[in-house]
Parts: sequence; structure tokens; C-alpha cells
Amino acid sequence: MPDNSGIASFQFISYKIDTVNVQVAKKVDTLLMHSFLPPNQMNFEIGFRKTGKYLLNNGIHYVGGLNARIQIIDGNQTQILNGDFGISGLFRPLSDTMDKKLEENMVHINIPAILLPYLRSAITTILSQAGFGTIILPLINVHEVTRQKPVEILDYTKPPSPGV
Repeated sequence: MPDNSGIASFQFISYKIDTVNVQVAKKVDTLLMHSFLPPNQMNFEIGFRKTGKYLLNNGIHYVGGLNARIQIIDGNQTQILNGDFGISGLFRPLSDTMDKKLEENMVHINIPAILLPYLRSAITTILSQAGFGTIILPLINVHEVTRQKPVEILDYTKPPSPGV
């Protein structure tokens, strides 16, 4: 009988912001910027990392992540900020046996959807603290993105084949 209780079958254990690399143009005009940026002055890209499936502490765990790039340009289309950010998260199923379809949904949709708000928050906080004011990043439809290009699962739970 299927479990329709609404209880998650996947546990979010932890995350880390693992990439922060920001370069800002050293110009007087850059120091004058401090207000809300119009959408045409910001480029934002996001990429979903391949998810690794590991055997840790005698249980299956998944490590997934996201990469993001943000560019801010001025009214003359001159780049004033270029930033790369990344996040990794650790998850585990709450059951030793997980249906393949449920596993794919959890990895393809839920891992990126859970991690995205943490990454967005880190980016906006870092840029705000760097003097760029409030940055409003676009919303991402994770389900649609992963439907077009599913996240790959790399299985590291099996020992390597002889001769590999």
C-alpha cells in the first residue's frame, strides 16, 4: 500500500557554500552604485551538478549541487562585477530500499530545489555586504529545468571493475 502520509522519504543532512569567486571592476563608477539594479543590468545563470551516490556510514547518501554565475553591467554595458558561486548538499534516503522512480525524482528535482534558496540567499547576502545593495535574483523553475536536462547520478557505491 503506498504511503500517502506526506512524510519525506529523503533527509537533507547539510550543505556548504563551496565556491565564492567575485571580481569587481576597480572604477569610481562602481563605488557610486548602491541602488536597486534593473534586470537589464544583471545576467544570472544556474547549472545543476551531477549527483554522486555514495556508501557512507553503512548507508546510501547523495551529494548534489548547483553552480551559479552572476554578471552586473553598467548602463554602458561595461562589466562591473563577475561572480561564480556554488553549493553542495548531502542527503540520504530514510529507507534502505528506494523505488528507482522515487530516487530519480528526489535527485533530479528535490535536491536542486532544496539547495537553490540557500545559494540565492548566499549570493544576495554577499553582494549586499559588498556594497551592491539589494539584488533580486530571478526565480528558477527547477522542475522545468530538470525535465529538459535531467541531473545525472554517478554511482560510487560499487567497487571499480577489475582492470579499470
